[in-house]
Amino acid sequence: MDRKLLFYTAIFGLFFSIFVFLGNGHYGGDGLENYLTAESIVLDGDLKIYDRPFEVKEMRAKKTKTREQDGARYSKYGIGMPLLLVPLYGLGQAIASFIPGISYSYVTQFCVALTNPLITALTVLMLFVFLENLGYEPRTCFFTVLCYAFSTMVPAYARSGFSEPAVTFFVLSAVFFLHKHEKSSLTRYLVLAAVLVGYTLLIKINSLIYLPMMFGYAVYRSKKEWPGWGRSFRLWMAVILPLAFAVGVALYVRTLGGAGVADATVGSFNRMFRGSIGSMQSLVKGLYYNLFSSGKGYFFYNVPLVLALFAVKDFLRKNRTIAMVCLIFIVTNFFVYSFIFKRGSLFSWGPRYLYPTIPFMCVFLAQFIDNARSVAKKIAVAAAGLIGCFIQLPVMFINVSKYLFFVKEKLMQEEYFINYVPHLSPLYGNWRLFLSAITRSVSGVSLSFTYDPDYWFLKPIIVSLKGYDVWDIWWVNAVKVSPRFSIMVLMTAFLLVFVMILCLVKIKRTIFVK
Repeated sequence: MDRKLLFYTAIFGLFFSIFVFLGNGHYGGDGLENYLTAESIVLDGDLKIYDRPFEVKEMRAKKTKTREQDGARYSKYGIGMPLLLVPLYGLGQAIASFIPGISYSYVTQFCVALTNPLITALTVLMLFVFLENLGYEPRTCFFTVLCYAFSTMVPAYARSGFSEPAVTFFVLSAVFFLHKHEKSSLTRYLVLAAVLVGYTLLIKINSLIYLPMMFGYAVYRSKKEWPGWGRSFRLWMAVILPLAFAVGVALYVRTLGGAGVADATVGSFNRMFRGSIGSMQSLVKGLYYNLFSSGKGYFFYNVPLVLALFAVKDFLRKNRTIAMVCLIFIVTNFFVYSFIFKRGSLFSWGPRYLYPTIPFMCVFLAQFIDNARSVAKKIAVAAAGLIGCFIQLPVMFINVSKYLFFVKEKLMQEEYFINYVPHLSPLYGNWRLFLSAITRSVSGVSLSFTYDPDYWFLKPIIVSLKGYDVWDIWWVNAVKVSPRFSIMVLMTAFLLVFVMILCLVKIKRTIFVK
């Protein structure tokens, strides 16, 4: 095998094995309907959901925001994510036939839950390759992807069933091919970029906000090609045709189940066009929500990205085109999702809708790391990475949704309070749950949570975290489901650790040994 390919395989293998080892093995929440759609595609050849009984107790809470037609129910989400789940569902189906005595759906659910660990590891690899192509040394690239993988919101979403990791991978890959097109002017790279952005529309119709990035690049390249009419026409067709096809397919899929194009299921854009246009108050609230609130503040959950802000100017000098593409993408996301923000919990771990901007911010972070020649800058990089990892540590082992349920069910507070009341911030609450899980494992006693928002006027609320401080790791969950598979679970865990060590050795020899 080619040494470069072997090295890239080691990077993917390292992060994939880590994300699988830290995975929870179940696929619920907003991803439930994508799972059920994938199941229907494999078993029935259609898109109907909720037409068979549930076998897994964790999946029995039915969603209500579905679309109905002729008595059948359909997912409100696009077809893009279920299509990505189909191969892993098929793998689970094959494995289940060789494992008697355990529910079929437990196995398929576990395999489908590998989707985001797989996609996240691919995103790490793509970010590494992209940074290498931008001219950074492998060591700089590796430190950057380490910060991306473990010091930002990434670990929490690698364990989830949300579609943001997939959207992130496709749009980052698209920008990689835009960079390839800029260097080579080969049309196939531009077509690939448009196809990848187009696919994000099949996952989430809100991905329409990514189109300005593509059109901005097309305008820039058209000016460079001027007055070459033929080249400019070919360039615009390479962008417009794949995107137009994707928009058409996405809107057609959303009409299934009786939904019209202008139906509320189209997404947050409906709300924006109906009530938010011209509302500066909405924009100001949204910016505060996404940047400074104690529950959703972007940089609170992505500490190393603070350093990226100090490297934007230097990166602009180094590669103006890609810098502008990244900035257009980041600013568009911040503006739109601040303009149409909702004060709800939204999974309660950072600003989920801004998740796709993280690798683009890491492009600027790589520039800061590359410039970190002084002791002060090196300390800043190390401190930001360690603090970010410390913040993410609890969500690698517990279910962040448990804290939201605790606030609602035990503290009897409105769920959106976690976004605005510092004492209820998930940053504090999930660390408290994590420490309680450790304490309960050692002593059998759970910790208590004290909610004391105003010591002068209100009495503090003290409630035990018992029942919420549970480990949410697949190897713990699997043993609970069927203890007789403990040896198989243990062997799988050891295999993953062995792969981690093997990949680390290869990476160390390539990057750190001259």
